Amino acid sequence: AGAGPDAAATFGVPVARAKVLALGVSGGFCGLAAATEYLGVAGTVDGGFSQGWGFAGISVALLADLDPWVCIPTGILLGALYAGGDR
Repeated sequence: AGAGPDAAATFGVPVARAKVLALGVSGGFCGLAAATEYLGVAGTVDGGFSQGWGFAGISVALLADLDPWVCIPTGILLGALYAGGDR
């Protein structure tokens, strides 16, 4: 519905509702990832809460040319580069 709202509306997809649903689901996944990171990995939420993960996500999306299936290996690659850069 995002790239072709007219075509989606023609086939009976409620475009506004689909956009809000996609926003809510993606926000939920972001919250789940943050909860896993800060409660499972770090064990606590400290003063360094914001580590720039949003900017890393933008980099992944742009490198993947906004293709959701390409974002997965691109994110793994960028994560490996970040982890290797600390060593």
